Amino acid sequence: DERAAKRQKIAALQQELVSAPSSHWNPLKATRSSLQEDIAELRKEIADLEHGLEADKERIFAEISARGLPVSREQLETMLSAADGKDTASIMAVAENISAIQRSIESQLAAPDASVELLQTYTGIYMMCNKVYVYALQQALQQIHSRYLDRLGKIRKEAAQLQEHARSLLSGAEETDRKILEVNIAANQRTLDAVDLYNQYLSRQKKHLQQLLQRAEKSFKVAVNTYRTVKTSSDLLGMMHTSEADFSRIFAFQPPDLSLLYDARLRQEFDDITSRLRAAE
Repeated sequence: DERAAKRQKIAALQQELVSAPSSHWNPLKATRSSLQEDIAELRKEIADLEHGLEADKERIFAEISARGLPVSREQLETMLSAADGKDTASIMAVAENISAIQRSIESQLAAPDASVELLQTYTGIYMMCNKVYVYALQQALQQIHSRYLDRLGKIRKEAAQLQEHARSLLSGAEETDRKILEVNIAANQRTLDAVDLYNQYLSRQKKHLQQLLQRAEKSFKVAVNTYRTVKTSSDLLGMMHTSEADFSRIFAFQPPDLSLLYDARLRQEFDDITSRLRAAE
């Protein structure tokens, strides 16, 4: 989002640069050189953001690899590049990738030595798959309103205007033009009929998507509850293992016995000093 905002700002500055003066008596007035400096600074900030983003990707990939997830660097890049996509295909590509990862982890869970951490990862992946699916359904519903129905309304309006215009041209038209206009009127009527049918289709699709979204939202809540349940259990098990290891070391420790040799050594020192003092008399 920050990169997009900065690129938009650069585009605005570049437009301003076209008519900007090379110098101005008012220091607050933008000049060509000041605008170029601002653009250069924004480009540097974008480069810094991209560098930080790459570093975050590497860190995330390292954490994923450490958990034993079967994800390549290229797969991660594909999912991240599509994660902020608005088209359904990109969003579903992410969901399908996550689902494939979940199936792979599921086969690993069957092993007798499967770790609790892997179980937590499995439920977390399941939760994220449901979350992406909910997002895809939400985007599909939004597209019906903002993209399809809006565009359909414009097409219907244009076809109706063209049909009405063709009818107005019939009066006084030559035979050849009349035939063309009649074909145009019929073609626009077919467009209007198709628009009405597609409107009905979109209404059915919208209703179906709303039903799917309701079920998906419930499934997502179940997935979150499952993940948090497993995480809580995992945290408890981790604490128990840690405390067990600490206590076992404490109970296994035996302080060394104190040797009485220190008394013999002190006694010898006192005897030596006493002997020297007596000799000095």
